[in-house]
Amino acid sequence: MVTDIEYEFDLVKEGFDKVKQDNLYLLERIDALEKSNKELLILITENRVNIGEKQNPLGKDKTFIGNKSSMKVHYFDCGFAKKINDQNREFFGDSKKAVKDGFVLCQCISLE
Repeated sequence: MVTDIEYEFDLVKEGFDKVKQDNLYLLERIDALEKSNKELLILITENRVNIGEKQNPLGKDKTFIGNKSSMKVHYFDCGFAKKINDQNREFFGDSKKAVKDGFVLCQCISLE
């Protein structure tokens, strides 16, 4: 009877040790993923700044393009902005002015 209890205790202890090891492994993985995520966010932020400040072919005062047909305003490098016909384009220096003029923000602006 005592040996049965000792055997069961050893099984529970082994199970607990295994869970503890798994937990430590998962915590290490979470830390690594959080670090990786922070690094990616930094790269994305730096890339957005580089695009907005250095590669804007329209100039700094024309960062947003409004579509007069759909009444949506897009960031200049948005895929939808690139598809707007020339006669439907309206340029803005900031999104607040576009909204004031009746345009709705594209999700490319809303996510910032």
